[in-house]
Order: sequence, then structure tokens, then C-alpha cells
Amino acid sequence: MKSQVLNELCEVVSRRSFKAPSTIKQYIRGMTECRTTRYGGRVVQCSDCGKTQVLYNSCNKRGCPICYRHRQKQWESHVRVRILHTSHFHLIFSIPEAYTNVWLLHKKEVMNAFFESVKKAIGKISSEYGITPGCVASFQTHARGMAYKPHIHCALTDGGVIGKKAEWVRLGSISYTMLRDVVKQTFDKHLRRLLKTNLEDLPKENEIDDRGWSVYGTYSKGDAEHIIGYMAHVSTGTVINLNKGITIDTEKGTIRFSERHGEHVVETELRKEVFCERYLNHIPVK
Repeated sequence: MKSQVLNELCEVVSRRSFKAPSTIKQYIRGMTECRTTRYGGRVVQCSDCGKTQVLYNSCNKRGCPICYRHRQKQWESHVRVRILHTSHFHLIFSIPEAYTNVWLLHKKEVMNAFFESVKKAIGKISSEYGITPGCVASFQTHARGMAYKPHIHCALTDGGVIGKKAEWVRLGSISYTMLRDVVKQTFDKHLRRLLKTNLEDLPKENEIDDRGWSVYGTYSKGDAEHIIGYMAHVSTGTVINLNKGITIDTEKGTIRFSERHGEHVVETELRKEVFCERYLNHIPVK
């Protein structure tokens, strides 16, 4: 059954004035038909009482507010069996705000360039310490209030293997400044290579605030399970739960929603059009 917010999303996408990739429009169509006859289903029967029930299949589309929890759990389970049971650094790589508009125009290119630059930064650790660490990274695009803020979360093992005998060597500490500098030096180069003929969309040098290049890190003893759990939260492109904590004011034309950040609950009110466009823009490209 469609939620009222999903109806609003469909309305925004249907407008000629709203420009969105064809994939986003396909996702919306999938959401409206999620767990309906469109995707088929199955009939299950209780072996005790004989009662039957029809269970319809999910659309499995990114950003779907109906079936996203199942896909989140799938992603989390897929990663959990691969992480090493050791302490981890939780790193958050950020780029200057001036690149946000570039991301809105060229999402795939910005995402890939960002991953490449973070990969270079992790590679720097490998070369300096002579080890092979374990790492999992996730590209995220939202801040509080569904504001646009492309960044990468990374779980990095506190150590790595060395030599033919795969001996484990602990790092103990890493230089966040070094990681930041590598991303700063390589991100723009990677992005220019991927954009090719759209270089005019890049920000001018005087528009880039160098303070936007940052790496924030915390240390997690024991394992990285809670880090992976956080990264799984938005792995399917559903940044907020559309089925609860949402208030639509038809007179004001606004949508109010709440988000939990640690121990705090933050409430945000946006115009319906802004809310819908932000939600849709946070659905990741392939």
C-alpha cells in the first residue's frame, strides 16, 4: 500500500519541470508497484489450520520505502561475513561543499572519483607500513535534514598482514592529515579525467574552501560490527523512514520529519517539492 509521501514523490516526478535520470523514474514506478501483482507472488498455507495467504514480491528498487529493510539486512550480512574480527578505525572522508553541485550534475563520476582518491589514501598506508589492511567503504550523500553532503564512510582495520607468512602487524595510529592530503591531491585529477567534456561544471579554484577537505576518525575496539550497521542504514538509498515520523501539512505545503542522531532527535520541515527532490537525489546511481 502506498504511503502518502510516496504519492507526493510520484507527483513531483510526473511534472515536466522536474528533471531526473530515467533510472530515478523507473525506481519510482517500481515503488508504486512494490508487493503488488506486478511482481508476482506466492500463496502460503498453514500446515496446521489450512489458512492461506498471498505474499507478493518486492520491487527491490533502490530508495523503495516499502522493501528497503530486507535489502539493508542483505547488505549488512554480506559485509559482516567478510570483515576481520579485529579493532577498526571508522574514517569519514569529506570534500569541499563547492563540489556538491558537480555531484548533482554528475553523480556517477563524482562517486567514482571519490572512491579512487580514498583508495589512493588507503594505498598510501599500505606502502608506508608495508602491510595489506582490510577495508570496506560506503559512499553517502546526506547530512541532517537530508541536506546534500557527499562523503565516504570507511572501516579500516587497525593493522594488516605482511610477508609470505601473512604475519599480522598492528598500526596503532594513522595520520589523518596524510589521508586528507592524498584525497585533496588526487580527487580533482580523477574527476577531470572522468568528466572529459564537462569540465566547465567544476568549481573555480577560488570557490573551493580548503577546510572542506577533511578526514574524521574514531577508534572501535573489538570489531567493526556497529560501523557496518551504520553503513548499512543507507546502503539501499533510503535515508529516512517514510512510514513513520512524517507529518504532511497540506495547507502550508510542507513535510516535517524527524531523524535520530545518537541520543538526539532532530526535526526538519521542508517544502514538499524540496523534500521530494532531496529524497530522490539521495537514491544512488548504479
